[in-house]
Amino acid sequence: MLSSIYKIYGYLFAKPIFRKLNMFLYQISLRGLGILNYQAEYLTGEKAWLKNYLKDKRNPIVLDVGANVGNYSKDILMSNDNVKVFAFEPHPTTFQKLVSNINEKSFKAFNFGVGDVEGKLELFDYDTKDGSSHASLYRDVIKDLHKGNPISHTVDIIKLDEFILNENLDEIDLLKIDTEGNEFKVLIGCIDHLKSKKIKAIHMEFNEMNIISKVSFKDFWDLLEDYDFYRILPGGSLMPIKNYAPINCEIYAFQNIVAILK
Repeated sequence: MLSSIYKIYGYLFAKPIFRKLNMFLYQISLRGLGILNYQAEYLTGEKAWLKNYLKDKRNPIVLDVGANVGNYSKDILMSNDNVKVFAFEPHPTTFQKLVSNINEKSFKAFNFGVGDVEGKLELFDYDTKDGSSHASLYRDVIKDLHKGNPISHTVDIIKLDEFILNENLDEIDLLKIDTEGNEFKVLIGCIDHLKSKKIKAIHMEFNEMNIISKVSFKDFWDLLEDYDFYRILPGGSLMPIKNYAPINCEIYAFQNIVAILK
C-alpha cells in the first residue's frame, strides 16, 4: 500500500512546480523526527530528558565533555541531589567562565580536551568572538561551516579510559559529548569502558560538524553495538532508531542522540 502511495506521489508531485511544497514538507517532517529543534528549551527536549533519566538514580556519575560555560552541568546538578559531575572544557577563556559559574562540591572541572590520543592539539575559534560555543578541534568548522576567520589555542588532550581509571570510577551513568565534530574520537578514547559496559548511557549531538570530521552515523552505530539509539523529541520523550538505514540516519543536521546500554 505504502509503495503504491509513494509511486503515485512521485508521478504527481516530482515536478519543478512543486519544489517549494516538497521542501516545506521535508523540513517540517525533519522537525517531527526530532531534527533541527534547537530554537527553544522545550523543543530540544534535552533538559527534560536529563531530569527524567537522572532523577531516580543513586549517586550517579556524569562526565560532561565539552562543558562550555556549564549550562548542561547545571542541569545535571539540578536533576539529582546526589550526582557527581566531571566537566571538561579545553578553551582557556571558556574554562574560566565554567569554574566561575559553578561552585559545588559535587562538581569538578578540568581544562582539557578529550579525544582518542593524549597530547596537545590546536583548538580553533573565531578571531572576533574567541571563547564561543563553536570552538572545535577542526579548523573548517569555523572557516567553512560558520564562515569565520579562525584563530587557535594549543590545548591538552586526554583519553577518558585513563581518566576513569585514575579517578577510580566504577561506572559512568551518563557520558555527555558536545565537541563540535570530535564526538567519535572521544568515544574511541574510552573504548575499553564501552566494551566492558561501564558506560550506561551516552548523550551527543549529530550534525553538520560530522561532515567536517568525516564521521557518519554508521560509524557510531557500529561502534556502539551494545547500545540502543534514540532521538530526543520536544518535551524529553525518546524516539527509537530501531534499524540503521542511510536515508533515515545520515541526516547531517542538529539532533540530540541518546545511546542507552541494552
